[in-house]
Amino acid sequence: MTIRTLGLTQGKFQDPLAASGLNQNVFSALARRTNLVEVLDISLSGWRRWWNASIHWSPDRDRWRERFDLNVWSFTQLSRMAGRELSQRDGSFEVVLQLKTLYSPGYPVGSWPYAILVDNTYTLSDRHYPPWAPMKPTERDRWLKLERATYHGASAVFARTQWVRQSLLQDYGLSPDRAVWVGTGCNFNPHTLPKKKDLDDGRTILFVGKEIQRKGLPTMLKAFKVVHQQMPEARLVFVGRDLAVQQSGVEVQGKVTDRSHLRRLYEQASLFVLPARFEPCGNVVTEAMGYRLPCIVTTAGGIAELVIDRETGYVIPPDRPDILADCILDLLSNPKKRQQMGEAGARRVTEELNWDRVVERMLPYLLQKPPGMGHPG
Repeated sequence: MTIRTLGLTQGKFQDPLAASGLNQNVFSALARRTNLVEVLDISLSGWRRWWNASIHWSPDRDRWRERFDLNVWSFTQLSRMAGRELSQRDGSFEVVLQLKTLYSPGYPVGSWPYAILVDNTYTLSDRHYPPWAPMKPTERDRWLKLERATYHGASAVFARTQWVRQSLLQDYGLSPDRAVWVGTGCNFNPHTLPKKKDLDDGRTILFVGKEIQRKGLPTMLKAFKVVHQQMPEARLVFVGRDLAVQQSGVEVQGKVTDRSHLRRLYEQASLFVLPARFEPCGNVVTEAMGYRLPCIVTTAGGIAELVIDRETGYVIPPDRPDILADCILDLLSNPKKRQQMGEAGARRVTEELNWDRVVERMLPYLLQKPPGMGHPG
């Protein structure tokens, strides 16, 4: 018998840009294996959105964005909203799958069986990248209580990386049978890509990321200065923000919303680099691997699990432009190695890092009985 599922997320399910394509691809894969009744967008709107923005305003736009999403008032409002929506549909579904833990599926939690897919926890952000943990101690403690109760009320918490699974076990006290590694996927169908890479010019490095500091652009620019001195023909293509970068060989594409244009940039690149200072999972990495690009990433988070060091690319320490430059030069000067690593990455995406495999790992746990009625307090 096919399980009747219902999805909870933020952003429109069919929007290919929402959550970098995560919403569309996760729930499309879920629909192929279950009877997906509906996907609900649990987002603040109207006066609630205005109020949340106004009471958490900050002159620092990035901090304002984090405060907008991460606060107890928003968590409670979204949880109640989710509860109302689920009450109206009670009986039409057997289990809820929620993406992320910015709210709980009801308030208090526990009225419906549910599972959550996560790539990060507040504790990990607080420990490794404080800009993503903007709360003061009193509110942080209230948030952690809510977050913990939401995890403990779930039938299963699906971890996209072993890195976040360890946090669920050690920081939140989940039992190993309910903190379940399921892996992650690529936010497009890798089977639609060309079977071989013909456009590699042997000199183009691609960097994709909007958050300049967190994604490691300063490290990338320092490393590229060394690369460009030794290989004047090398070029760095930056996608993410409109920045005035005055550095030879750097081409700023800015924000790219046209997927066909982004596809061309992937196809024309020789390698992909994301020297992040903190990256829980990194959807762009699996995309780059799908395009047969060798990838250079860091050990700063779950991103390190996506790339197999010296097989599909390199995994290096963060904030080390010297090591990054050496790895880039090694790949740009070795076409055969680039091709081998790129092909290995594409196979990894096709065979392992795809959402159908993720949902396949979820299925045995979706109807697992919850341990009891959680209560955020």
